[in-house]
Amino acid sequence: MIPAGPWYLAAGVGMGAALRIADERGAYILIDEATYAAQRRATDLVVVSAGDPRLANIYAVIPVDPKKVPGVDAEAAATFVRWVTAGNGRTMIAGFRIAGDPVFHVPAK
Repeated sequence: MIPAGPWYLAAGVGMGAALRIADERGAYILIDEATYAAQRRATDLVVVSAGDPRLANIYAVIPVDPKKVPGVDAEAAATFVRWVTAGNGRTMIAGFRIAGDPVFHVPAK
């Protein structure tokens, strides 16, 4: 799909501001769950679709290669990767809530 036509607006702003624009215009918006959860009480918009795996907002942890970037603390990076991908980090991320709503969905290992 090529976004075009009078119905389409490229707002060119952050997600919070885009949500306010959509609310003012009574428009649809594709938005991340965290932004919506944080601002849902300030809008009259309601969710019409959620949970579709095709719309997953995937985060990744990519440590910098110390061979390519001098001065990188590879040991600290490896520690962080282990933390964020293992028990404690995964539990903390999965338990993070905004206004009581989970905003990250941690997949099974």
